[in-house]
This record gives sequence, C-alpha cells and structure tokens, in this order.
Amino acid sequence: EITPIEFLQPLKKLSPLKNTLTKDTTLFVIKESLGSTLKTEQGFRQTKQGEQAYTTEGITIADIERIAKSAYEFASFKNLPIVSIDMADKTENGKLWRRIVSKIANAYPAIKTTHMLIEDCLFALSQRPKDFGILLTSNMIGQILTAQLASLTGVPESIASANIGLDNDLYYAYHTHPDDKEPNPIGCILSTALLLSQSCKLISEAKSVERALKTVLATHLPKAIGGTLSASKFTETVTLEILNAK
Repeated sequence: EITPIEFLQPLKKLSPLKNTLTKDTTLFVIKESLGSTLKTEQGFRQTKQGEQAYTTEGITIADIERIAKSAYEFASFKNLPIVSIDMADKTENGKLWRRIVSKIANAYPAIKTTHMLIEDCLFALSQRPKDFGILLTSNMIGQILTAQLASLTGVPESIASANIGLDNDLYYAYHTHPDDKEPNPIGCILSTALLLSQSCKLISEAKSVERALKTVLATHLPKAIGGTLSASKFTETVTLEILNAK
C-alpha cells in the first residue's frame, strides 16, 4: 500500500506545524498490507490471571522481500531515501523486518537507507518532516504513521492512498466516511492522479491533475474545509482547469 502525504501550500494554515517545517514537503508511506493482514490471529483465552485477549501478526520473509523490493524500485524512480520503521527492540517481527530490509538495501547502494524505531520516528516526523522521503514499514505500524501524518497536514481527507495488489489495484481517499454531510473531494482527485501515475503509467496526465488541483486551491476551497464550493462544484472547477490548461 502506498500513501503520498503532501503538505499542500494552499492548506498550510490548517496544519498544526509551522510552514517552515512543511513547505515543499511530500512523503510516501509504503506499508505491507497483504501478508501481515491475512496472517493475523486473534481471540480470547483463559489464563491463571483470568480472561486474556490476544492478537498476533505473522509476517514471512517473502512478505517483507516483496514490499521492500517495490519500495526500493519506487525510491529509485523518485530519487528519494528510505527510512525503514520497525519495532526491532521489542518484537521478533521487527527483528526479521530489519534483517530482510537490510539485505534488500544492499542491492540498491544508491538509495540511502535508515532504520528507525516507531517511537523515534513519530517524534521526528513532528519536528523535521523534511528529513523523510519514503517510510517503509509493516501494516500495523504503517496505519499509525499514516494517521499521524494525515493529522499533521490538518486535512486528513486530502490524502490519497492505493493498495497495489498482485493482480488488481485499489485507489481511494484516506479518512473519508460515507456519512459525511459535505465530503471533501481533494483526496479523491489526488487518488485519480495516483491511479494515472501508478497503474496507468501516465505520468504527464497525473501531473496535469495535480497542477490543476493546486491552481484551484489557490483561490477556492471546498465547503468541507471552510470554503464556498460544494464537492461537485469544486471537482467541476478542477476538471475545467485541466481542460483549459491543454
């Protein structure tokens, strides 16, 4: 799963971070979401101390190799460093993760690789987000990091995300809810750009969508985040901007 986190300049006032920390900053969270999710065991059992709840997250070497290789190929294309996030000080999963990612990193000497524990990473993200390029991690940690970064943008609904599967891909806007009275279309628009770049390999077209969105955001905001345009009107305005730019 890949989630780009961009601190959009027209929305800078909504972020709790100073603009000097986030200006021109785009991060990517790449997390393993197939193997570890499918191999989870959970339930309740009786112990001498009473009822106990448990959840286990299993992950294989193949799971880690698959996502790590994808992350390094993406990093090579974007020319970005990789920060691998784990819990190697606490879990066997984390130790295995760090060992396998380190092995894959040796095949990509041009990509700078750093290993961090999740608690250190969460603190650093709020202090110096510009230091990060790609955050590579497991499913559970990835969910925590994505939620942290989305909240730091000030507009979680403006985040696009994609599950890149073995056979099919799924694109969606992060943190949207079907019961939202006034939906924020920004995440859906960016998801379209992500689809064009990742699955369709239409890089120029994806950039056209992103440019049009930023142009419209400079003067208009959707109602969901304090603007005047409805979701449909905002999307229509972005669409017209794309067509007029050609």
